[in-house]
Amino acid sequence: MAAAPARRIPLCLRSTNHRTGSSQRNRVLQRYDQFRQHGDAFIDMPERLIDLLFRFLYQNGGQLSNRAREKEFAALTNDEAERIEEIYAQTFGAD
Repeated sequence: MAAAPARRIPLCLRSTNHRTGSSQRNRVLQRYDQFRQHGDAFIDMPERLIDLLFRFLYQNGGQLSNRAREKEFAALTNDEAERIEEIYAQTFGAD
């Protein structure tokens, strides 16, 4: 059996690894993977920007701040930003 491909785990999830048990950590990692898959299917964005987008959403309760929208993600339309926030909410909204 081939090893699973290596993946970058955003810093905010690495800190989750230290604060939570393995079942919670696994649930967060699975949801992160789902967010990445849905995000990749919706919008073409480099991996590092998807990770940054996730980090901003994770830190801000699923919403992109005005600053992030105006700086790092200025290229996103309002509809795209709203859809990304919806994807995040669908993925991380309920336990």
